[in-house]
Amino acid sequence: MEVPSSESEDVYLTPGRHLTPIDMDNNFDLLVDLFEKLQLAAFEASDMMLDMLTFMHNTELFSGIMRVTYRSIVIPAKEGSYARDRVKREPLSKDLVGIVYLISPTSGRNDELNNSELNIGVIIHPQFQRKGYARKAITLALDHAFNISRSHRVQAVITSPFTHAKYPAYKLFTSVGFKQEGIRRRSYFNHLESEWQDTAYLAVLNTEWLMQSHESRSTPWDEMIDRHQKEREAVLHWEDITNGADETETIHHMPLDESVTQESAAGVDGTSVASSKETSRATTPDFYIDSEMPAIMPGDEEQSTSSVIPSSPTSTSSHWDLIDGDSSFDEFESELEFDYDDTHIGHNNIA
Repeated sequence: MEVPSSESEDVYLTPGRHLTPIDMDNNFDLLVDLFEKLQLAAFEASDMMLDMLTFMHNTELFSGIMRVTYRSIVIPAKEGSYARDRVKREPLSKDLVGIVYLISPTSGRNDELNNSELNIGVIIHPQFQRKGYARKAITLALDHAFNISRSHRVQAVITSPFTHAKYPAYKLFTSVGFKQEGIRRRSYFNHLESEWQDTAYLAVLNTEWLMQSHESRSTPWDEMIDRHQKEREAVLHWEDITNGADETETIHHMPLDESVTQESAAGVDGTSVASSKETSRATTPDFYIDSEMPAIMPGDEEQSTSSVIPSSPTSTSSHWDLIDGDSSFDEFESELEFDYDDTHIGHNNIA
């Protein structure tokens, strides 16, 4: 029996270096619209006399950004079997949301100094913006540039980078890992606006991308270090709470629960108790130090078991339960060992 589940999305680039005729025929109107927007925004495609096919053939990569919506269906395993439930993904829709490209900064020229350097650009249709598709497309394009094209450097050229329209693109590239190398002042003439504009150059090297990709992968060693760091922070936090008290000392100096202190003043069996320290219940674990441990005189064993009431460090409630006055300390100690073993075994099972 199939149980329907939630929907999910995935983003990928069209296969191959360039768009196929089938991809162009299926999305021709949308591609033309995107390229016209690209010419107004991108430095490399700013020549208004340039057509889309000519620009595509001059690029190292010219891919469509595809968004696929999947429906996940859970197929339960057979009863009595040890197999797990299977999840089957069925594509519901496929949409072209943008274009990403890689092009040589010296396209059309034989420049030995820049033959392994590429410029990158991306355009997303306004209907699909602010959904993370551009970030995913840039990541996939950089993988292509460094792993397939064997480029050693990829740069992004942004005109008027600190204007309201272009600053989001500047922040996007820097968040992916690009570093600003400089700004060429009034180096680009915008024919549509008839003015000289500044140009920002941001770049990422192949070594930087390799290290960044490696650091993003979590290994068991990284998880262990992270867990130890959290444990160390917990210990430091506990030392701050206890003001650096010795491990043999207790939390007698910490505030007690006043309501519980008043209730325990009369003892368990109605007899009065000499000290509130011996019968009060703290909100955190408490152990006596040697100087504060009540002395048990010979012949007073029966009286001492009813007047001195140890607290149970295995309780998980906010107030600690008192042991019955008839219980001996040996029985209480065996209960502690039993509870600890159960707790220890439970943690192993969870792990």
